[in-house]
Amino acid sequence: MTSAPRTTGDLPDDPADRTLPQLLARNAREYPRLPGLSWKPADADGDWTTLSWAEIQEHTRDLAAGYRALGVGRGDHVLLMMANRPEHWLSDLALVRLGAVPVSVYGTAAPAQITHIARNCRARLAVVEGAAQVAVWEPSLADADTPLERLVVVEAGALGGHLPYADLLGEPVPERFAGELDAARPEDPLTVVYTSGTTGEPKGVVLTHRQVMSNALALDAVVELPRTSSTSATCPSPTSPSGCWASTCPATGPRTYTSAPTRRASARWCARCAPRSSSAYRGSGRNCPPPCGPSSR
Repeated sequence: MTSAPRTTGDLPDDPADRTLPQLLARNAREYPRLPGLSWKPADADGDWTTLSWAEIQEHTRDLAAGYRALGVGRGDHVLLMMANRPEHWLSDLALVRLGAVPVSVYGTAAPAQITHIARNCRARLAVVEGAAQVAVWEPSLADADTPLERLVVVEAGALGGHLPYADLLGEPVPERFAGELDAARPEDPLTVVYTSGTTGEPKGVVLTHRQVMSNALALDAVVELPRTSSTSATCPSPTSPSGCWASTCPATGPRTYTSAPTRRASARWCARCAPRSSSAYRGSGRNCPPPCGPSSR
């Protein structure tokens, strides 16, 4: 593959030609202190954690260095199976910055479907959440015809001899590493989305930066939102964080992406923060993210 031109941080005139790393750089430069990602544990009494756009840029740089130390490079596919949690979103963005292609797999996928996907996209690395996911991925590791070589496990108590996710952030960032990041072109793959496999083997659909940006711009054109706003995620296992990141880094300005708690916890969202389709779960606002939540009152 030919080397991509280095991203300078200057945005192309055509918004559809902008890449996700370019928009992240823009947000970190122009809105460094604005919140970019908020989350809280499933425990309703847990506190919210928020990363600003500048912090997201730094965190994903460090995370990208950890993936690079595992041998991940430009054009490599990395499989992800995690619930709606920050490690999923941040890994996806770090891999995109590195030039790799993150591929999120349905949390309900059976071991045979996982093996098929790993073979199809030739992934050598997968990042999974905990013990339940390790159990369905280990058969693919043992399959001689599957290129999968190792698992990274997020939950520390479920490692089972596999690599701990926390170690990725412990890798030293190489000197001049920034020069290896953010070199994506509009025509480069941003992600691969696999179908559910209900009518046959899961099929991979390659989405480029330009395609995902065009979709985000189309959504921007029909949904009126303030220049800075908040977007809440309620799906238990997101299948394309890259697409969601594109929606939170639009051409018009940054948004806060909220990795929402469980439906039980969302019963304490206020009417503004709760999903519009979930009016039955609106309540006191106890679990709303900053600046709406009680921590800011």
